[in-house]
Amino acid sequence: MDEETGVTSRRIEHILAVERAALSFNDVVIAAGKTEAAKILRSSLGEKAADAADVRQRVDKHRDTMTSLTSAKRSGEILKFYRALLAKYAFDLDVALEQDGAQSIHRIQAARGSEGPRGLLAYYYAFLQTRFKYAIATAFPIVIDAPNQQGQDAVHLPQMLKFIFAQAPADAQVIVAVEEASQGLPADVDIRSYGVQRRQVLREAEFDEVNERFPVYIRKLIL
Repeated sequence: MDEETGVTSRRIEHILAVERAALSFNDVVIAAGKTEAAKILRSSLGEKAADAADVRQRVDKHRDTMTSLTSAKRSGEILKFYRALLAKYAFDLDVALEQDGAQSIHRIQAARGSEGPRGLLAYYYAFLQTRFKYAIATAFPIVIDAPNQQGQDAVHLPQMLKFIFAQAPADAQVIVAVEEASQGLPADVDIRSYGVQRRQVLREAEFDEVNERFPVYIRKLIL
């Protein structure tokens, strides 16, 4: 081999060595990247699996809660409480119930005439008390408009008004609209008279005071 051929051969070997080194380095970079990507994927999958397990656990918990709330045992307990309360309220309001021990919680079967409004009052209050005992919900005011229906006499009308305030759920605001305030109401009942003029309920003298209270609520409704 002459000198020129030897130089060429060495140059070729050098170039090949450089190419092999570059190729090996590239393979290392790719392999390292794949390894790191695999680690990231395994970590991400682990987090997703943990999240999925947490969701399944919460779903199972809520399912168990729903099952307990809709069980025949609980339904029977609620219905028993409601019927006992309805029977008591009907007795307090001098109402004769049909099928006394098997009244539905969805409606009431009571006598007609003046007993009808008192029967409805007993039903709604038994329903409300049952709801407050067995359900968790936002409190709301109880509004009763003109309980003097079907010609309640001088005994039953005061009886109804006393019952409305005395048997209302604890901490519930009760608003009753009556033509005349009955005697014997609880001391903490705030009696307010309206209707200064014919066909007018609001008072002009209180407009500014009341008007100052509403803008904050109106803004919240708009926003």
